[in-house]
Formats: sequence, C-alpha cells, structure tokens
Amino acid sequence: MIFSVTSRKTKTTPSRYDFPPGILASMNKQRGYTLIETLIVISLVLILSASGLYGWQSWQQSQRLWQTASGVRDYLLYLRNDANWHNIDRRLRVNRTAQQWCLVADDTVLTDCPAGNPAVFRPLWAQVSLSKMTPNLTFFGVRNTAWAGSIVLSNAADSWSIVISSWGRVRLCEATTC
Repeated sequence: MIFSVTSRKTKTTPSRYDFPPGILASMNKQRGYTLIETLIVISLVLILSASGLYGWQSWQQSQRLWQTASGVRDYLLYLRNDANWHNIDRRLRVNRTAQQWCLVADDTVLTDCPAGNPAVFRPLWAQVSLSKMTPNLTFFGVRNTAWAGSIVLSNAADSWSIVISSWGRVRLCEATTC
C-alpha cells in the first residue's frame, strides 16, 4: 500500500514581516532634515524676529508719544476750563529736573515736579521730551480765551504738536500735518 501524499493548499496568514517589494529599501533610508536646511530655517527665524522686534519697539515709542501728547492736551483743557470757571489766569511754564520735565500752572510750585498736584503734569515716560513751547502760554478766564501758541513733544519715533488758538481751542496733531 502506497500512500500518496498530496499537497494540501492551506491558507497562510501573512506574517508581520511580509512587506510589499521595495518597502524595505525605503525604510532603511534615513529621513529628516540636513544640517544646512536646519541652519537656513534658524537664520530665517532670527531675521524675522529681529525685524519684528524693531517694529515692536518703534510702535511702542510712537504709542508712548501719542499717550503723552493726549495727556498734555487733556491737561490744557483742564487748565482752560478751570481758568474760565474761576475767572482767573492760568499761566503755563516748564520745570525741568535731572530725570524729567513737567508742565506747571501753579504759582506756588517754582521748582521740581511734585506729585499729587492737579496743576502739575508729569509725563509717564522719560523718553518723551518737550522740544518746543511758546513762551507765556496762558489761559485767560475772560471769555475762555488764551495766548495762542503750541507745545511740541518728540521722541525717537516721531513728534506731535498741541496747538492752542486765541479762542482757547486745543487740538492735537502730528508735527508734519499742522
């Protein structure tokens, strides 16, 4: 008796190591960025950061100047209204110290820039300077009038002018547009 062995076709489950052809060759290649590519990206990021930092500082300086100019305008409006209300003259002068400047309309304050006095305006930032001011700038209590003139504030970014008309109108404008 001869037994014959017949091959039985069995289903084989694919092994986890059975990959399509060519995939093993691509898996052996290293993937990633080269040193040159990384250095180029880092240099681009540094250049963009530096230009952004310069723009941020310039914007910050211009905002500080604008806030100081707006504060001076509000201070001048306060002086105008106070002079009109009490029918007195409010003469404006500049006091300078080693670190800062201030605008004073109080005759009792002759030197320095005291805090807490509503007749004294002190700027918040030392970078903003008072470039020019009309001498004897005064608000008169009679009919809400004033000695016409201007105050120019400036810093590294720009300059702003506060213009006072003879009728006591106070306006704020950039130095190039007045």
